[in-house]
Amino acid sequence: MSQRVTSDREALLPFAQLLPADALAAARAKALDRALELGLPTQQAEAWRHTSLLGLAKHHFTLPGAAGALDSAPHFLAEADRLVFLDGLAQPGLTQVGALPAGSQLADLSAAAPEAPALAKDASALAALNLALFQDGATLTVGAGETLPRPVELQFVNALAEGAVTAQPRLQVSLGAKARAVLVEQHRGLGDAPRFLNHQADIELAEGATLTHLIVLAEGAGTTHLAETRVTVARDARYETLVVQLGGQLVRRDLKVALAARGATALVNGAYLLRDREQADLVTEILHAAPDTTSRETLKGALAGESRQEVQACIAMAAGAARADGRLSNKTLLLGDRATIWTKPELRIYHDDVQAAHGATSGKLDEAALFYLRSRGLPLALARRLLIASFLAETLVGFDSLLTEPLQALLDARLTEIQP
Repeated sequence: MSQRVTSDREALLPFAQLLPADALAAARAKALDRALELGLPTQQAEAWRHTSLLGLAKHHFTLPGAAGALDSAPHFLAEADRLVFLDGLAQPGLTQVGALPAGSQLADLSAAAPEAPALAKDASALAALNLALFQDGATLTVGAGETLPRPVELQFVNALAEGAVTAQPRLQVSLGAKARAVLVEQHRGLGDAPRFLNHQADIELAEGATLTHLIVLAEGAGTTHLAETRVTVARDARYETLVVQLGGQLVRRDLKVALAARGATALVNGAYLLRDREQADLVTEILHAAPDTTSRETLKGALAGESRQEVQACIAMAAGAARADGRLSNKTLLLGDRATIWTKPELRIYHDDVQAAHGATSGKLDEAALFYLRSRGLPLALARRLLIASFLAETLVGFDSLLTEPLQALLDARLTEIQP
């Protein structure tokens, strides 16, 4: 019997030529060795069964040699402390950071003192590759008891440099006890040039802290965007996130949230709107590792054309997680006969005194509701857009209007593209 090949080491060999020669050279070489040992995941691995990375071998990727220049700072919010990155490199001239509380800091990593981040024992090949090749990224620290006066906005603008370029940004977030912050990540592809983006984020919330984290992905037609986010939520802390996927050749977000102490809470929502042959995957795991922890997860989207979406969502109840409560729902609208959704909701329960529920459905627009709107004089395209928008509205529940109003404008514009 032949052995299944679940990783591809050969695909990572070209990246060995890209190691930056800087103060972190030793740590980078060690991380690259780890990446080569693990290899990129293939479709023989269960978690990647519907996601192929073979397209990366078609291009000879290079790191951007120097930051280009943008004329103005793109923005999601009118008022925010803002860092802007072009093809993975900071744009200092577009940085807009006002006065922060004494114990807080927001900076791009290239401006900070070089440090070698620790590589976790269970780190993936992508995490190891990121450590080997990263050039820039952002660090956010909020001191104990402090509340940031303005949201923090990170703008990642991609596909302006010529040729096939890879960017490997890092994000490090730490909130002290009872600290509060709002963080917005927006990833925007402005062209069709080949891009391989590999983002890594580590988020730690101390006791009683609250972080609201919005992620908006609207990548170009030639972009492979992979990202892994690890979140640790301490006692009575709260992590709430909304991941919005609005396009790209292949976009995949892996999110792991550990509710590590009593009273920790997670609200994880996701919305996706895809068309043509776009593919966007969302992989989540919420671990209830302590008693009296709570999670709510709502993932909804609509697929048009030949687009494809894979949702893998897991709620795990560890032994000793007494009275933990986790709920998961995934619903998808298929707007065409060639759109595809793969969904895999999962519960892993190792304690008997818990509450857990999950469900997944897919289907088409309600013909009766569509007929009702048409009978009231609405054009077909507008009626369809209204139904899709109302379907997605649940994913915005629980988030401040400061975020949902500009986000709704993005969703409306995307809906017009999908259903003109």
